[in-house]
Amino acid sequence: MSKATWLWLALSCVIWCPQAPAADERVQETLGFADHLRSQGDYYRAITEYERALFLAPGNSLAPHIRLQIAACYIHGKKWDTAVPLLLDLKAQYADREEGRTATLWLADTYYFMGSYDRASALLDEFERHQPTEARLDAARLKQAACLLRLNNCTWAHETLDKIPTRSPARKAADDFSQALPRYQQLPQKSPGLAAGLSTVLPGAGQLYIQRPGDALISLLVNGVLIGAAAIAYHNDEPVAGSFILLFESGWYFGNIYNAANGAHKFNQRQREMFFDQLQLKCGLFQAPGDTPRTVPAVGVGLRF
Repeated sequence: MSKATWLWLALSCVIWCPQAPAADERVQETLGFADHLRSQGDYYRAITEYERALFLAPGNSLAPHIRLQIAACYIHGKKWDTAVPLLLDLKAQYADREEGRTATLWLADTYYFMGSYDRASALLDEFERHQPTEARLDAARLKQAACLLRLNNCTWAHETLDKIPTRSPARKAADDFSQALPRYQQLPQKSPGLAAGLSTVLPGAGQLYIQRPGDALISLLVNGVLIGAAAIAYHNDEPVAGSFILLFESGWYFGNIYNAANGAHKFNQRQREMFFDQLQLKCGLFQAPGDTPRTVPAVGVGLRF
């Protein structure tokens, strides 16, 4: 090898070698600032810093971790539609690595937050097949039970909870969950058909059945006033005015029937959401990535206006 070649190699080492540690240091500083912003709840500025770190070190071994943090910030910011494709890409690209399994679990959480409980359940099944550590598997089973209960599969939810071993740290939450299952099956429910039928016979009766006395009184009074006004118009030989009032009354009457049926659906949904809110507080089932699981004694308070 010639002297010129040796000189060129020596100069290259002097010029380029110090830059690698400097670049790594800059990436770490950027990540540290991004983590700080995220801890302060400034998720969108944190995303900018994570993207900067990714730009500085696209081939760095930390790249999958950085991309996971970007997805986590979108989940915290409730930009679930943006988080989903990021997590799907990570899940596919790193299927046999821990980052891929984490992406699968976070994707299940995201679908749960979006109300897509069937998709969340399918992903949790897939997560279990990848044989994660026991602690993560038991936490996933708790989430799976919640998804199944959301889909009204109480028996399967109970069977999933039974898979959690007695020695598992998740066993206490599983026992609390199991004890709550009978209460879910006994939640007060209102029949939309019955509510509609009652309001068909007597305006306001359906609203009274779904425990909305204020709406019931308004419906009864307005229908009564409109019918009375139409009768007076016909009695005074004013058929045009009477027909117009009856036309308006028919819209109000059928709207009253729809309102009763829809109110029954809302009553049922409200009862379920109150149950799952209390279950979440007690068992700590779903958190955004990075949140500390919390299980506290829950006291449910329902307010209706």
